[in-house]
This record gives sequence, structure tokens and C-alpha cells, in this order.
Amino acid sequence: MKRNWIKALAFFLLLGMLSSYFGKVAATAGTDSAGNYSAGITLAGLYAEPDDSIDVLIFGSSTSRAAFLPKILWDDQGITSYNLSTPSQSASIAYYLLQDALDKQSPSVVIINASQFFKDFDTESLLLDISSLSAVMKPSVNKLSFLNELSKQLSWQSIIELYLPILALHANMAYVEPGDFLLKNYRNPNNLKGAMPYLTCSVNIPDQPFLPNSDEIVSFDQTELQYMKKIQGLCEEHGIELLIAIPPKTKTWTKQNNALVESYCSEYGIEFLDMNESDILSETGFDQRQDFYDDGLHVNINGAIKLSHYLSDYLSKSFELADHTDDPAYSYWNNCVLPKMTISAE
Repeated sequence: MKRNWIKALAFFLLLGMLSSYFGKVAATAGTDSAGNYSAGITLAGLYAEPDDSIDVLIFGSSTSRAAFLPKILWDDQGITSYNLSTPSQSASIAYYLLQDALDKQSPSVVIINASQFFKDFDTESLLLDISSLSAVMKPSVNKLSFLNELSKQLSWQSIIELYLPILALHANMAYVEPGDFLLKNYRNPNNLKGAMPYLTCSVNIPDQPFLPNSDEIVSFDQTELQYMKKIQGLCEEHGIELLIAIPPKTKTWTKQNNALVESYCSEYGIEFLDMNESDILSETGFDQRQDFYDDGLHVNINGAIKLSHYLSDYLSKSFELADHTDDPAYSYWNNCVLPKMTISAE
């Protein structure tokens, strides 16, 4: 009987190890057919950064992922940053990713996308992204807390896939190349430092107003608000300054959203940067006919470059951040490159 228990235990340990390994392979197996890389690759890239080398961490949804380019912050001000935004990232996911990041990094500033006060998606729809994160996230108490919290928002089938992410990510194996079995994207730095700029622009779309009036009552999502406050507490505990920011978008962001976040930040003494304000749009030269990838939600690389130049100047003036430009220990940052725009989308 004892021998049978040992065999069963050995079997489940082997199964767990194989599931963990193939989960990492599937989560970091390069880009998909559209050229997008996974949330897992974003997190793995942060793990590959030297300890205590990142001064600014950026969190948010795909709008932040597309808009804020660490390469520009480096070129302009010698600021080292990493964009840890992931598709439709909630404040709860941001909180656990920040906890995870603080195991190796000691940032001076954390940037949070203001849209994380307002949840407009179902967690089930994020299963691939959160499974990708769970596959890559290193074993820790924080990871168990992450899995436990997300499990509360998922069906039983999705919970199994979250804990055994290869089940959710098996389709990614179609993109696996031989080198992916060596977990090359898990061990190598992310050349874009987490950003994922879009390389085309929408054309023939009518101009739409920034900060329109909402026809509906706008309020904070209470769960998201709870985790935003946890993020504030974590930043205070570690002596990190917090910046709430949002890039330009003509959809899902109104005067009422702006007013709520502005009032909240004023109450807690938090910096708030809304790039939908007319003076910022004018100063950056943002042109919605040229600088959006789609019809007003995600900026393309042209818009991201403009916004990132503004952000680097804002960070330099608002916070005490080191300029590492002439520090040989950071010379590897000069190897970062940005992709170029391709033909405009029709």
C-alpha cells in the first residue's frame, strides 16, 4: 500500500512538472499569427532584467501597452522603465504583478492606467492572458494569492485551466519553434521592455471628441477600487510614488470618468495625468487621423512616440529619477530599437 502511494505521488509530481514546463513553453512561444506577443512574454521579460535596474513600472490594459514606450523614456531622459501592461488588465491583476515585480525591482515610480478604476470586461474572457501569466509567474505565496483571487471570478472548468495553464494554452503550441523548448523567451530580455506598439493606422474615420459627456451614470467598480487602494498601500510601504495616467482615446473615457479620477487623486495626493486634455493633445501634436491604430481606442506607434516624449518630460519634471545615460552598467539599454510603421490599414 505504501509503495502505491509513493508511485501515485511520483506520478502527480511528474505530471505537475511537465505541465509547468509545457505551460511556460506555450506561454512564451513567440508571437501569434497577428504578431502579438503574450502576457506571459511580457512578464518573462521583466524577470530577465537585472535586479534593481527598473526605476519606473507601468501597469494597465492594452491601451497603456501600446502607448508608453520605455525606449523613448530612455532616449530622452535616461529613465529605465518597464511596461507591465497586459490585455484588459484589471487592478487586481496589476496588484499581484506589482507584488511579483517588487521581489526583484525597487522602482521609484509606478504608473497605473486610470481605466483600472472602471471594470468593463468579464474575467472569463481573459482566461488565455491570465493563464499565460500563471504559467510564467514564479512559484511564491503571491502567485498562490493571485490564483486564489482570480479563481473567485471563474467557472470550475476555467479554474482547472488556470492552475494547469497548458490546458488553456495548448493552441499556442502551433507557433512553437525548436528554440522555444529551451524557453528562450523566458530567459531573454524583452527588446521593447513590455510595450507592444501597433504599426498601422486607421484611415477614413471621422474625428470624434475627446472627453465627451457621458449619457450614463459613471462610477468606480468597487472591486477595482479596493485593489487600487491596495496598490496605493503597497507603494506607500515601499516608498514608491504613484502616477495615475491615461493615454488619449475617444471611446469609453468621458468628462465624468476624468472628474471622478481627478477628485480621487486630489483626495489622496496622487499625481493624475489625463492625456485627453486639450492642452496636452495640442502640445504633443496628437492627430487622431494619423495616431490611432483603430477608431479611437489604441494609439499606433506614431502616437505612442509623441505621448512617450511627453511622458518622459513629465516624469523628469515631476519626480526625482536618475539619468542613467552615461552609466556603463546601463549601456545595454542602447540596444533597444523600435519597429517602424507599416502600410496604413484600409
